[in-house]
Amino acid sequence: TKRGFGSLGGQLAGKIGENKYVAGYAGSRGSKCEDAKTSATCPGQVEAGALRIGKIPPGLSSCKQTKWYHPACIFASFKRVRALTKTITSTADLQGFEVLAPADQALIQSLITTHTRSGRHAHKGAGPTVGECLFQ
Repeated sequence: TKRGFGSLGGQLAGKIGENKYVAGYAGSRGSKCEDAKTSATCPGQVEAGALRIGKIPPGLSSCKQTKWYHPACIFASFKRVRALTKTITSTADLQGFEVLAPADQALIQSLITTHTRSGRHAHKGAGPTVGECLFQ
């Protein structure tokens, strides 16, 4: 099932690659925030021209789909990830950060600071191998 694949993806966190993140502004049609499915506080739609952060999960396919979030929503989602999952811990983790408006850079920097102080970010260390995850 799709839920099973999500769980497997969590178990494989850090084993087939790390999440990549991109910052930018929503296009003319906007986009839907991925956190709207699990958060009662997410407004749902990322309006056209609004700041958004995209997560590009690792995968074995060359076609990787970006999942878009409101900035506050993606950092809220990090509270629900497994310990080995790569999250945003510095502005260097965000492709496109340098071209954002200064006010948007300050907002993201504030969210990063709060997130890293919470202690919920990727921990490097020994974890199960890909084989251990697949055959449990």
